[in-house]
Amino acid sequence: MFIILPPSEGKNAGSKAKVDLESLSRPELNPWRRQAAETLIATSGQTDALQILKVGASLVGVVAANCDLWTAPVAPAYDIYSGVLYQAARLNDPTLDSEQLASHVGIVSAAWGLLSPLDEIPAYRCSMGVTLPQLGPLAKFWQEPLRAQMQAIADETPILDCCSSAYQKSWWPPAKAEWAEQIASVVVLKAGKVVSHWAKHTRGELTGRLLRSGEDLSAINTLEDLREVAAELYRGEAEVSVGRKKQSGPFQLTLEFD
Repeated sequence: MFIILPPSEGKNAGSKAKVDLESLSRPELNPWRRQAAETLIATSGQTDALQILKVGASLVGVVAANCDLWTAPVAPAYDIYSGVLYQAARLNDPTLDSEQLASHVGIVSAAWGLLSPLDEIPAYRCSMGVTLPQLGPLAKFWQEPLRAQMQAIADETPILDCCSSAYQKSWWPPAKAEWAEQIASVVVLKAGKVVSHWAKHTRGELTGRLLRSGEDLSAINTLEDLREVAAELYRGEAEVSVGRKKQSGPFQLTLEFD
C-alpha cells in the first residue's frame, strides 16, 4: 500500500544548506518543480502577492520569504510540515524505518509535486488552490505529471488518500479509469458527522499506526486488505469500512467513532 498525505499550512523553518532538486525523489518531476518554484518566487515579490496566494496581511513576511526559496535552509519534509496531521503521525520518530517511509508514504505539494517524507525542502507558502500567473491553477498544472506518478503506484499497490479535495484535484484519476479502483480516500466520522480538525488528526494517527503496526505494508495488496488491517488497529474504538458513497463514485475508507 501507499499513503498519500497533504502538506500542512503550518511549517517549521529548515536548519541546513539549501534545496537540491537533484537530490529529491522522483527526479522526473524536476522540470515542473523548477517551473513552479521560479513562478512562486516571482509572484511572491509582486505587490499583489498576498491576494494571488490567498493569504492575509499577517503573513506578509512568510510570503516575502518565498523569494528566497532556492537559498532558504532545508529539512526533511516530515520536519518542515507542522500541522495537526503531522503532529499525530509523528513521521520524524527516529524509531520509524526510513526505507518504509520512503516506500509507503508520499506528500503532495503545490511547489514540489510528489515528495518523500525524507526529501529535504525549505519552508514555503503556497497551496494547491492557488492560481499563479503564467502557470494557471496549480492543481491543473500538476495534473499530468502527478497522475502519471499515481497511476504507476496504483498499478502496483492500493493507495490510501488522506488529502483534501484541493489536492485530490491535482492527481485523482478520471472517474472511469481502471486505476481508480485502487484508491480509497479517508473519511472520519464522529457521531455521524465530519469534524475537520479532528479528522485531520485521525488521518495522521492512522498513518502513524499503519507505519508502527508491524504489518508488512507491501503485503497489503487490496482495499479489503487495508480495511482488515485498519479495523484491527481501531478495534474497540471505531467501525472501519470500505465502500462507495455512490454506486459509481470513488472508494472511501471510513472510520466511524461514536
